[in-house]
Amino acid sequence: MKLIRLCWSEAARSRKGVLENATHWYKCTTQTARDFHANCEAGNRNYGAGSHWVELWEVVEGSAGTR
Repeated sequence: MKLIRLCWSEAARSRKGVLENATHWYKCTTQTARDFHANCEAGNRNYGAGSHWVELWEVVEGSAGTR
């Protein structure tokens, strides 16, 4: 299973006026991936190239720390 989140730079965080520099992790589906990439593009348009990016995490069933 893959998880996805949207992240942003410290400069973007400061301009947005938020404490966090990323969203929570969400299950990566075709729709969530499409939405996150669209939000990433919008963030980069509004806050500058490279200010937003998408991270994916591959969860391995049965590995240490997973249930």
